[in-house]
Amino acid sequence: MPDKSSTKEKIRRIWNAAMVALVLYAWWGMFFNTEEGVLTSKGFTNLKFYTTLSNLFAAVVAAVWIAGAVTKKKRRAIAIWKLTGAAAVGVTFLVVIGFLGPLYGFGSMYRGANFFLHLVVPLLAMVEFVLFNEQKLSRRDNLFTMLPPFVYGVFYIGNTLWNGVDGNDIYGFLRWGYPVGLLLFAVICAVAYGTGGLLRIANAKCRRSGREQSTLREQIPFDPKTQYAVIRSSICTGEKVAGFKDKVGGHFTEVMFLRTPEDEKRFREIYELEEVKTEY
Repeated sequence: MPDKSSTKEKIRRIWNAAMVALVLYAWWGMFFNTEEGVLTSKGFTNLKFYTTLSNLFAAVVAAVWIAGAVTKKKRRAIAIWKLTGAAAVGVTFLVVIGFLGPLYGFGSMYRGANFFLHLVVPLLAMVEFVLFNEQKLSRRDNLFTMLPPFVYGVFYIGNTLWNGVDGNDIYGFLRWGYPVGLLLFAVICAVAYGTGGLLRIANAKCRRSGREQSTLREQIPFDPKTQYAVIRSSICTGEKVAGFKDKVGGHFTEVMFLRTPEDEKRFREIYELEEVKTEY
């Protein structure tokens, strides 16, 4: 049986490398103005957009993770910044859906480079954290998720106070005045915290499921060279029991009761089984 943890590590590296590549590709298009669309800008001026900064931040964290995966150092610190990066682009994703999309039109929000920065990369970053993070993070760690929108908000408001609202309120947050604009940034920070919390909860469920599977494999190992997987089904009661039967001697090792089709699917997934015989 292949080393599942090693395979998962390789998939995660490829996943992170893809995120880095997509962000660089999209930013390259914006930088040289090869991609037209709403909320895009040529050269380094595109760094005024939270979308650009949040995606670049997520890409940097992904690159750091790839480097850290080799040395296996400071995994917890990287996990916190992974959560922060996923929440940061998650805010981008949600703000587009809830505010900018209705304001400017979803067609323009998902055109060219914005297709990757507003949709693809945010989804990849959030799903990657949920599926692959192996560190238990606390509510205190989750506070870091508010840092990117808070810092951006400080500079955004500060820039409009110093240089004026005209031409600098790029997202239109201040069209109803500073009180409403400040409230919107506070809401965005809360959304970032909430997004981080949901990602932590979903990840905890994935990690718990993974631990249960690892524990069961350790308690009842399966050797395909000497055993084959089988489901014993009672003709009288319909009761089903999954387990392994020795190829020589016929000894049956019980693993789990199957009460639903989902139980059988779980049995197959835990032991990575393609074929399971049924005996009555």
